[in-house]
Amino acid sequence: MESSWLKKTQLKGEEFRLVDPRSPVEYLKGHIKGAVNLPAVKIFDEESRLLPASRLAKIVGESGIDAGSPVVIYDAIDGQAAAILAWTLEYLGHSDVRVLASLFEKWIEDGNEVYYKPVRPESRTFHARPNSRIRAEYTDLIGDDSVRLVDVRSEEEYAGTDRGEIRPGHIPGAINLPWTRLLGGRNRLILSSEDLKRVVSRVGLNIANHVVTYCRTGPRAAIGYYALKELGFRSVRLYDGSFHE
Repeated sequence: MESSWLKKTQLKGEEFRLVDPRSPVEYLKGHIKGAVNLPAVKIFDEESRLLPASRLAKIVGESGIDAGSPVVIYDAIDGQAAAILAWTLEYLGHSDVRVLASLFEKWIEDGNEVYYKPVRPESRTFHARPNSRIRAEYTDLIGDDSVRLVDVRSEEEYAGTDRGEIRPGHIPGAINLPWTRLLGGRNRLILSSEDLKRVVSRVGLNIANHVVTYCRTGPRAAIGYYALKELGFRSVRLYDGSFHE
């Protein structure tokens, strides 16, 4: 979905919850009309672990989201916040979550209006129904040869030459597909389908694979998850514990 689709949909008055996952500071610098602010950082604890489903459901509900209304999420810069929030809502059982293909920069570039007053949503009840089919746990990865582990961190992190980790390197058997190769550029979240196919095929992945994406703490892995789902991969999970765990 492009920014033009969003503008037309707003003009038609169609109901959906528009979500801005950036920080409160960035949100107050300008956002799209009607967007509520649900910073993606709120879904993690102090150690960058995903919060329990019950706490996530409360945070989501307080942002005016319930299971009955479509959710549209937009982002800026690199899309990590939108991707991880969209995956989290899907994991919690929301059946209609969409990510805008155009970044917020595109919205501004097209001359669309920007708002500054925060939207105060009416709190709703969100009942979490965790979907374990799209989330990988640490124990799921041990001894399962059917899984294609995809490390979306940088080549340096994967090779262990980036010393930012206490234990450098990667999970045994993982292939490296840096998340930056999936980004679209020109104010687009990810590459076109044709370009994505070429990038993914170069690392030996195909649509029949059972894939698990990971990074360091989850957000970059969500870009990989989102890109592979766009290509029609039917079996994709995200390991949100990732290399940090």
